[in-house]
Amino acid sequence: MKKNVTRRDFIKSSSISAAGLSVLSYSQTPLAKAVTGKRDKSTVVVCKDDECMTWPGQVINQDRVQDMVDHTVMALMGESERSKAYEKLFPKKPTTSTKVLIHYNTMKPRNTRQAVTGALKKGLGSMLGNTFPEDNVRIIDREGRANTNEKVKITPSLEYTIKDLWVEYDYFINCPHCWAMTSSLGGVTMNLKGLITSVGGQRLDRFHSHTVSDTPWMPILSSHPVFRSKQILCLINALTYSIKTANSGVSDAATYTLFGSKDMVASEYMGLQLLKEKNLPSSNQNTANRVLELAAGEPYNLGTNDPNNMDIRNISPPYNTQIITSGHKTIHTPQIHIEKSAGVTKFIHRNANQSNKTIVVYSVKGKKIWAKHSNENTVVWNNCDNRGSTVTAGMYIYEIRIGDVFERGTISVK
Repeated sequence: MKKNVTRRDFIKSSSISAAGLSVLSYSQTPLAKAVTGKRDKSTVVVCKDDECMTWPGQVINQDRVQDMVDHTVMALMGESERSKAYEKLFPKKPTTSTKVLIHYNTMKPRNTRQAVTGALKKGLGSMLGNTFPEDNVRIIDREGRANTNEKVKITPSLEYTIKDLWVEYDYFINCPHCWAMTSSLGGVTMNLKGLITSVGGQRLDRFHSHTVSDTPWMPILSSHPVFRSKQILCLINALTYSIKTANSGVSDAATYTLFGSKDMVASEYMGLQLLKEKNLPSSNQNTANRVLELAAGEPYNLGTNDPNNMDIRNISPPYNTQIITSGHKTIHTPQIHIEKSAGVTKFIHRNANQSNKTIVVYSVKGKKIWAKHSNENTVVWNNCDNRGSTVTAGMYIYEIRIGDVFERGTISVK
């Protein structure tokens, strides 16, 4: 069921704590939750920004991709502050010694892969008050030796060794690209296939050819305890997609989309729907759907492939989910500086050139308190509502529009 979260709905879901503005969490579904009996819906965030890159040419706007990744994580975790949203991805709060892998499963296209994985690394760096060490995050594809004692038994006679990095690192983020091969080795291409390079051994192509008819190798691999316990996020990069066919070669197009979820099957399902919309050949689609059916069922229970059991949240700039950034952190280019003194709040335009702007202040329940349209560099709010009555002490939400630039955050009144 698709759901667009309005300002009123989002703000109604928030509450004030002693630490400031906190937001009630969206539903979260563990990667390894059983499908039998009643289960919570799996949240999948679909983030789209048609201006995150130019097409053709694939010129990336890294700031907008950063916004996409950050707001996908915030919407998924139901947190208003970026750092807290990333921290909440982890089963327990990370420390400065926590080590995280960001894993991608394809080299193509390189520039969108670098943009998305780089944004993830920067977002993780915001944790712990921007003190989370950069060296604790490693971005990999096929790297690593397979010298551990951790094994994945595919059949009674076939066993693979998990690579060292996957054992040594505490958690990982699965960040595949949304593309498909329609050759005989085709099948499923995103989260599940992404883990193929996590093990060492010969003839890894068997993971493709044995997806359905023989043994479902990819669900077996993904359900191994190492991967079930360490995977904290699946973020599918669908800024572009590629379809490879024997007759037509490779077809590239832009979809400007990210899929984020804790449920690797649900996010994969949504990615496949996108490929289906782009005329992915039905034979490959059927194979992929069969693999997801196996992954969702017993004994693997890796997630849900039932759209009725998904909470699909669509977000896009100016991010109508109303994810709120703290202080005067801005969604786009910072243009407003906030100063507070006794009885007043000043919104100061950093650019010396005057520009028309609209500033609105809301209560945390979504009621409009005060609004002003001005072309002055400094706009002063005297902490009163539009009727001139002084507002009560507490937390308020401000919203500023300057042309197509949009800023939002929280301010406190004492």
